[in-house]
Amino acid sequence: MALKIETGYIPLYLMKVHLMNVLRPLKTLSNNKSPGPDGIVNELLRMLPTEIQETIHMLFIIMWASGFTPRAWKTSNTILIEQRR
Repeated sequence: MALKIETGYIPLYLMKVHLMNVLRPLKTLSNNKSPGPDGIVNELLRMLPTEIQETIHMLFIIMWASGFTPRAWKTSNTILIEQRR
C-alpha cells in the first residue's frame, strides 16, 4: 500500500511520521501564547477538526519523504525580554 500524491506514490516504509506524533503535540499546546508569523493561536490549532489534523499528518509525511520544509516554517517572531535583577 502507498499514499498517492500528485507527484506519484510514497511507499509506506517512508511514512515515518505517525498520526499520534502529530495529534499529541496539537492537544498539548499551551493556551495564552503569542501566535507565530502566521497569526494562528494555539487555541485554534487545538480545536481543528479531525479531517484537518489528518491533512496536517499527510503534509508531514510528504515533507519527510521529499526532504522539503516550507521557508515560512523556518521563520519565527522572537522577542527578547530583559530580566531585571
